[in-house]
Amino acid sequence: MLAACNSAPQQQEKAAPAAPGAVSGTFTILHTNDIHGRHRPFAVAPGNATSQTGDPGRPPSSFEHAGTVGGFAHLATAVARVRQQRGAANVLLLDGGDTFGDDLLANQTKGAANIRLMNALGYQFMALGNHDYDYGSARTRELQQLAHFPMRGANVTDKATGQPFLGDPTQVFTLDGVRVGILALTYHNTGLTGNPKNTRELTFSSGLEATRRYLPGLRARADVVVVLSHQGTKVDERLAREVPGIDLIVGAHSHDLITPPRQVAGVWVVQALSDAAVLGQLTVQVQNGRLTKVEGIAPPLWTDQYPADPAVAALVDSLRAPYRAQLEEVLATATGRIGRQYKSASPFDQLAGELLREATGAEVALLPGVGYGISGFSLQRGEKLR
Repeated sequence: MLAACNSAPQQQEKAAPAAPGAVSGTFTILHTNDIHGRHRPFAVAPGNATSQTGDPGRPPSSFEHAGTVGGFAHLATAVARVRQQRGAANVLLLDGGDTFGDDLLANQTKGAANIRLMNALGYQFMALGNHDYDYGSARTRELQQLAHFPMRGANVTDKATGQPFLGDPTQVFTLDGVRVGILALTYHNTGLTGNPKNTRELTFSSGLEATRRYLPGLRARADVVVVLSHQGTKVDERLAREVPGIDLIVGAHSHDLITPPRQVAGVWVVQALSDAAVLGQLTVQVQNGRLTKVEGIAPPLWTDQYPADPAVAALVDSLRAPYRAQLEEVLATATGRIGRQYKSASPFDQLAGELLREATGAEVALLPGVGYGISGFSLQRGEKLR
């Protein structure tokens, strides 16, 4: 079954533009974002589902029932089904970034385990997220050499050369005769929010300005322009309003579930939650050179509905084997649900604060408000926190 998963075609960029108004076709974009190293299924239940929902002004995302979702072996099955149904040559698999950080296996392998899994699934393009520099920019370069797909950001440059980090942040794919141009954006504040030592060789800038710079050239080579953005929903909405010429924004960073696709100033905007708990699926229709229809779903990847791909499951096991003792060590047991918010204190934030005070003797412990906890789910009574 792995062969079906890893059957993403290597569409070649066309050398000459098609005649105006002559292009018609239908293609599919599959998208994930903010996987954060999550490589195995995990338990979910009704309640807030991800780190940046549930706060004032943000409607909570939630799962409709308890169960297990996600994991690369189950994601592989979902991707293979769509490729089989739509034809692999008409399907594009994208990731919005924050792909390797925040997981112990990712940390032990410095991102290599996640890249190998993405290669197995046939990912075709990825936007760099703010956590994709967590092992230093030199390591990100090494991971690009390992990856079978580009990892890019139009608004991150190498200080030494002044060129885009890792190369051209655009690529054009041909899907059902339609030229689909991709422009990747990274998180503009990465240099201010991460360890500055990790990105001291890089400069981060406005994604809006970078889009204005790259869009005319990409528009001339493509029938449909897609921005693959790790800027967050609020910035993506501003991008849609202020920079004309974009057809679709596939978002990331804010861990929002935006489905079905919604229009902002005539631009379609989507995002697929986080942790590969869902698979975003867009069907895009072009008639006579015009984008006429965009439909999308993001079904939860319930493990009982998407059986594990045996080859990818075996790859996961082989990647975990050298670190199994550490990965499966039980550190604590949760006796109640651990919710997670972003700009307000979660139960785990409060616990971490108390542990810091106890260890240091401080009267007050200050936390950055990032919503420490279990991204993507809430533990049930008696389940183990690893």
